[in-house]
Amino acid sequence: MRLRSLDIKGFKSFADKTQINFENNITGIVGPNGCGKSNVVDAIRWVLGEQKTKALRLEKMDNIIFNGTKDKSAANIAEVSITLDNTRNLLPTEFSSVTITRTVERDGDSDYKLNGVSCRLKDIKDLFMDTGISTDTYAIIELKMIDQILNNVDNARRTLIEQAAGISKYKTRKKETLSKLQSTEADLNRVEDLLFEIDKNLKSLESQAKKARQYKNYKEEYKVISVDLSKYELHGINEAFTLSNKEIEVQEDKRLEANTQIEVLEANLEKEKLAVLERERTLSDQQKQLNVFLAELQEQESQKKMDEQKSAFLKNQIAQLGQQITQAKSIIETLSKEIEQLAKYNEEDEQKLVVVKGDFEQAKQKLEDQRNTNLDFRNNLDEARNKYVGSNNKITETEKLIAVKESQHESLQRSAQQSMFENEERVKTLETLRNDIVLTEEKIEKQRLLVEDLRKKEEDNIEKIKQLEEKNEQLRSELTNKNRILDAKNNEFKLTKNMIDNLEGFPESIKFLKKNVNWLKDTPLLSDIIYSEEKYRVAIESVLQPYLNNFVVDTENEAINAIDILSQSSVGKASFLILDYFKNISGNTSAPISNAKAAMEVVQIDDKFKPLLSYLLKGIYIADEGTDVNVIFNKLDNKKDIYIISHSGHLLKSDKQISGGAVGLFEGKRLGRLKNLEVLEKEIKGLEAEVMQLKKITQDNYNELQHLKANSYRNVIEREAHQLQQIEKELVAKRSKIESEENSIGKISSQAQALHHQITQIIQEIEPLKKTLGDYIATTNEHKTALDNLEIDFRKANELYNQFSQAFNQANILFIQQENKLKSNQQTLVYKQHQLEENQLRLQKATTDIENAQVEIDILIESIHKIEEKLITSYKEKEAQMQSLSNQESDYYNLKEGITTIEDSIRDKNKTKQLIEQTIMSKKDLLSDLKMKLNVLKERLSIEFHINTEEFSTNLELPETPKEDLNDRLEKVKRRIENFGEVNPMAEEAYNEMKERFDFITTQKQDLIDSKENLLQTMLEIENTAKGQFLETFNAVRENFITVFRSMFTQDDNCDLVLVNPDDPLESDIDIIAKPKGKRPQGINQLSGGEKTLTALSLLFGLYLYKPAPFCILDEVDAPLDDANIRKFNEAIRKFSANSQFIIVTHNKSTMASVDSIYGVTMVKQGISRVVPVDFGNLN
Repeated sequence: MRLRSLDIKGFKSFADKTQINFENNITGIVGPNGCGKSNVVDAIRWVLGEQKTKALRLEKMDNIIFNGTKDKSAANIAEVSITLDNTRNLLPTEFSSVTITRTVERDGDSDYKLNGVSCRLKDIKDLFMDTGISTDTYAIIELKMIDQILNNVDNARRTLIEQAAGISKYKTRKKETLSKLQSTEADLNRVEDLLFEIDKNLKSLESQAKKARQYKNYKEEYKVISVDLSKYELHGINEAFTLSNKEIEVQEDKRLEANTQIEVLEANLEKEKLAVLERERTLSDQQKQLNVFLAELQEQESQKKMDEQKSAFLKNQIAQLGQQITQAKSIIETLSKEIEQLAKYNEEDEQKLVVVKGDFEQAKQKLEDQRNTNLDFRNNLDEARNKYVGSNNKITETEKLIAVKESQHESLQRSAQQSMFENEERVKTLETLRNDIVLTEEKIEKQRLLVEDLRKKEEDNIEKIKQLEEKNEQLRSELTNKNRILDAKNNEFKLTKNMIDNLEGFPESIKFLKKNVNWLKDTPLLSDIIYSEEKYRVAIESVLQPYLNNFVVDTENEAINAIDILSQSSVGKASFLILDYFKNISGNTSAPISNAKAAMEVVQIDDKFKPLLSYLLKGIYIADEGTDVNVIFNKLDNKKDIYIISHSGHLLKSDKQISGGAVGLFEGKRLGRLKNLEVLEKEIKGLEAEVMQLKKITQDNYNELQHLKANSYRNVIEREAHQLQQIEKELVAKRSKIESEENSIGKISSQAQALHHQITQIIQEIEPLKKTLGDYIATTNEHKTALDNLEIDFRKANELYNQFSQAFNQANILFIQQENKLKSNQQTLVYKQHQLEENQLRLQKATTDIENAQVEIDILIESIHKIEEKLITSYKEKEAQMQSLSNQESDYYNLKEGITTIEDSIRDKNKTKQLIEQTIMSKKDLLSDLKMKLNVLKERLSIEFHINTEEFSTNLELPETPKEDLNDRLEKVKRRIENFGEVNPMAEEAYNEMKERFDFITTQKQDLIDSKENLLQTMLEIENTAKGQFLETFNAVRENFITVFRSMFTQDDNCDLVLVNPDDPLESDIDIIAKPKGKRPQGINQLSGGEKTLTALSLLFGLYLYKPAPFCILDEVDAPLDDANIRKFNEAIRKFSANSQFIIVTHNKSTMASVDSIYGVTMVKQGISRVVPVDFGNLN
C-alpha cells in the first residue's frame, strides 16, 4: 500500500486547491520557516481522524479553516483528501484505490467520506486498524515525538510497540468485555439489593397471606354454594384462560431454547474470531515474503530496462558516427583541391608585389620633400592661429560664463516662485488634514463608544443567556420533580379511589349496607371521617382499630334500621356509633406530656364528630419519632387513664396493659380515605396547574433563550471593531502625512532663503564679466588680420603638396592591396591545411568509437538475455506465491464469512426470541382481557353473591346438592366469615407475585454470575493472546534496536530495551538504556541532543525492521543531527524505503539531496501557502 496523492483546499494556510503527488519512494518537502510545511503534515494527520486541537497546533477546531488575508477572503470550508494504492489488499476492502476525505464547515458541520461515500470516524479507524497508519502511530514522526519517546510521555514507548504488535484489536475487545463486565457487576449489585428488599417484605406478606388463604377458603366455600349455577357462564372463560396459560408455557420453553442456542452460537463466534486473528498473522507473514520477492523482481526488471535503453543509445551513437565519417571524407577531398589552387595563386601575387613596391618608394620620396616645405608654413600659421583662437576662446568662455550666470539667475527666480507656490499649497493641504483629523477623531470616538456599547450589550446578552440556561435547567428539574410527584399522587388517588369503591378490607355486611338502597348510603364509617398527617396515621389507626369499621349515625333508630336490614338479608353483623350518645361529652384538652402529642391534636374532623372522637381518643398520646414509649410513660406522675403509643404504632402502653406487634404493609391506609381522596384531588389539580405553569414558563424561557442566541451582537461587534481599526489606521496615516507636510514646509522655507541669497550674488558677478568681454573682442580683431595673410601663403604651398600626396596615396593603395591579398591567401592556405588535419583525426576517432560501441552492444545483448531468463523463472515463482497468498486470503475471507454467518444466526435467533416474547406478551394481554371479563362478571355478581371469579375451578360442573342443604351450609359459612375479622385480600396475590419475582430474580442472579465468569474467562484468553504477541514483538524490536543503534554509533556501544515489570508485560513501563563508548551516563537525558535523537530514531527504525508502516512522514526529525549523523540517517531511510514510502520535511541540504523527488512550500503572498516542484540541479 502506498500514498498516491494529497489534496488540500481551505486548510490552514492553503487557501487554494493544492495537490501533492507522492510517486517515488522518498519525497522531500522543503521551504523557509513559517511557509506551511508542517501544515502538510497536519493535513494528513487531520484527514486520518485527528480530534485533538493541540496535536494540530490549534486553539480550537474552527481555526483549521483558512481565515483569509487582506487580499483574499476567508474560506467557508476546509477539505483534505488522501488517495492510497490498495493493489496488495492491505486494507480490508475490495477497492484497489482508496480515497479518504474529511471536510469541516464554519457552522461546525463535518463529514468523512470513503471513496465518495459518507461514513463515520469509527469506520475510518476500523479500516486502518493494525495497518500501522493512524494519527498516533509511528507512521507520523515529528521532532517532539523524539522527546516523547525519550521521556516516555503518556507511555509513548509502550504505545509504539503495541502498534507494531498489532494488539489494538485485543485492547478494543478487552475494553468492550470490561465494559460488559462492569455492566454485569452493576446489574448483579442491583439484583442483590432487590433480593434484600424483597426478602425483607416477603416475611411480612407471608403471615398476611396465610390469614388471607384461610379467609379465602371460607369465601371459596361460600362462593361455591352461592354461585354453582353461574359456573356454566364461566366455563368458556376458564377454558380460554387455561389454553392461554399452556401456550405461554410452550412459548416460555421456546424462549429458553432460543437463549440456549444464542449462547452456543456466541461461544462458537468467539472461537471463530480467535481463528481469524491467527489466520491474519499467517496472512501478514506471507504478504511480507511476497513484498520482498516483488522488490527483487522489480529490481531485475529495472536492470533489464536500463540495459535495453543503453543498447538503443549505443546503436543510435553508431549511426551518428557513420554520418560523421561520410561527412569528414567529403570535406577532406574538397580541402585538398582548394589547398593546391591557393599555392599557385600565392606565387603569382609575390611577383606583382615587387613591381608595385618600387613605384611606391619613388612617390614617397617626392611627398616627403614637399612635406618639409609645408611644415615651415604650417608652423607660422599655427602660431598666428593659436593667438587668434586663444583670444576668441576667451571671448567665448566669457560669453558662456555670462550666459550661465544669467541662466542661473532665471532658474533661481523660477525656483523661488515655485517654492512660494508649493509652500502655499502645502499650508492649505496641512490645514485640510488637520480639519480631517479632528473629524476622524470624533468619528473614532463615536465608533469606539458604539463598539463598547455593543460589547456591553453582548456581555449582558451572554450573562442573560447563562442565567436563562441555568434557570431553564432549574425549571426542567423542577418540572421533572413536579411530574414525578404528580404521577405518584395520581397513582395514590387511583388506588385510594379503587379501595373506596370496592370497600377493600371491610366485612361483607358493611359492603352490603353501603350498596343497599333501603338504607342511608351516605352514612360514613369512622375511618372515613378522620383525617391526619401521614406520619400519624399508623398510630391513630392502631388505637382506633376496633372502631374503624363502625358506622357513625345520628340516632339510635338509624342503627336499628340497619340491623333489621342485615337480619332480613342474613348478610352478617355491623357496629354503630350513635352521635346522640356523645352530645354531652365535653372536648376536654389533654394535659401536655413531654416528647409526646395528644392524639386529638394530630387529627382533623368536622365539629359534628368532635365529641365522639374526644371520647375515643381520651388520654391517648403519640410518642415523638425516635423516643422510647417506656421512658415517656415512666416519667409520668399520674399514669391513670393514660395511653402512650409509639410513633410507628407497634407498641401501646397504659398503667394496666401493654399491647403491640408487627405493623403490616397496609397499615395506615384505611384512615380518612374520603378526606384523603379530596385532599389528593386538590393536590393533583394544584400540581397539574403548577406543571402547566412550569411548562409555560419553561417554553417562554426557552423562546427567550433562542431569541437571545439568534440576536447575538458578536458579528456586529466584529464588523464595527474592524471598521474602528480601519478608521484608526486612516488617522495614523493622516497624522504621518501632517508630519511629512510640516517637514516639507520647513525645508521649502529654508530653500527659498538660500535661493534669494544666490540670486543677489549672481547679479554682482555678471557686471565685471561684461567689461572684460569688450577688451577680449578688440585683441581678437588684430590677431584675425595677421592670420588671414599667412593662410594665403600656406594655401599655395598646400596645393602643391596635395598633388604629391595624391600620387603617393595611389601608389600606396596598390602596394597595400597587393600585400593584403598575398597575406590573405597565405592565411587561407594555413586554415585549410588545419581543417584537413582535424577532419582526418575526426575520421579516425569515429571509426574507433564505432568498433567500441559494437563490442559494448554485444555484451549488453548477452546480459539482457540472461536477465530475461531469470525474469521468466521469477514470474513463475511470483504467480505461485500470488496464488498461495490468494488461497490464504480466500481461507481468511471464508472464516470471516463464517463469522458473519454465525452473527446472522445470532441475529435470527434474537429475532425469533423477540417474536416469542411478543407472542408471550400477546398471550398475557389475552389473559388480561380474560381477567377484565371476570371483573365484569364480578361487578355483575358482586351485589348478589359478593364473589371473585378468580376462585372458580376450570372444570365446571352443575351442582348435585339440594337447594335446602346449600342454604344451611351457606348460613354456617356466612357466620364464620363475619366472625373472622379484618383481612388483607391482596396479601396472597402480593405474596405470590413477590415470591415469583424473588425466584425469578434469584435465577437472574445466577445467570449474571455465570455471565460474569464467562466474561472473566474471555478477558483471560484475550490477555494471554495479547501478552504472547506483545512479548514476541518486544523481543524482536529489542534485537533490531540494538542492531540499528550500533550501526548509528559503533559496534562497541551498548544499548537495551528493558521491561520494568517483566511479570506484567502488558502494563509494564519500558526503559531505554543507551551507553555510547567512553561515556557512563546515569540516564538517557544526560546524552547530547544528537545522541538522544539517534537513540530515539534507532528505536523507531527497529520498529520499522519488524513491521514497516506503508508510509512514514518525518517532520524535521533530522534538525538536531550533524553532517556525519545526517549521512547515517539518510542511509537508513534509503534502506527502509525498499519496504515503505517516506515523506520527509527538512531544512538539511544533505537530506534534500538524498530524496527521489522534492516539493517546495512557499508563501508568494503573505498568509497563503503554495506548493511548487523543485529542480534537483539547483540544490548544489
